[in-house]
Amino acid sequence: MIAFDIETSKDPLKFPDSQKDVVMMISLMFDGMAYLIVNLGFCGQAVSSFSYTPKAEFACEVIVFN
Repeated sequence: MIAFDIETSKDPLKFPDSQKDVVMMISLMFDGMAYLIVNLGFCGQAVSSFSYTPKAEFACEVIVFN
């Protein structure tokens, strides 16, 4: 299974516009591994890798790329 999510800045109730909106982060989960790509220009400081366990069967380490 693979899952991904792209977070962008955007106007309320609008779809993102590639001409003006910024990608803040991209998350990806594949085969029990999780990755987070962070835009430091938007975030302002580095994000450290972390553990995420919403339920015991979904425990994983999130590897962060800044």
